[in-house]
Amino acid sequence: VAMCKLRMGEKKEAIATCDKAIALDASCVKAHYRKGSAYADMCLYEEARASFQKVLEIEPDNAEAKRELEKLRKSEEKSDRQQRKAFGSLFKQGGEGLGVEQPKVEGSKEEVTADIVRGTGTGGGA
Repeated sequence: VAMCKLRMGEKKEAIATCDKAIALDASCVKAHYRKGSAYADMCLYEEARASFQKVLEIEPDNAEAKRELEKLRKSEEKSDRQQRKAFGSLFKQGGEGLGVEQPKVEGSKEEVTADIVRGTGTGGGA
């Protein structure tokens, strides 16, 4: 049933079906594997990794689970690169263009820090 749900794109339903199977038999390799596949399709990498690692706990030589973990690692790396590329320039700009007004602070770093700690303002010794 879980495989049908996966093929139909019903990933949450597939996970629920796998959870039911696992509740009946915690060592059901197919349920853990398909659950990992559903999580991977949803880009929920930590959950997918946990499911595939559970397969390897049950069957340490399971080549498919090892292959899926490697695919998962590559997908994570690609996603990380894309995120760094997409968001990296925002951090370099200090949030400019996001509608975030940067506060104007007067005084030395030490004065600003002291004022914030005292709760008396944002610098300038006032």
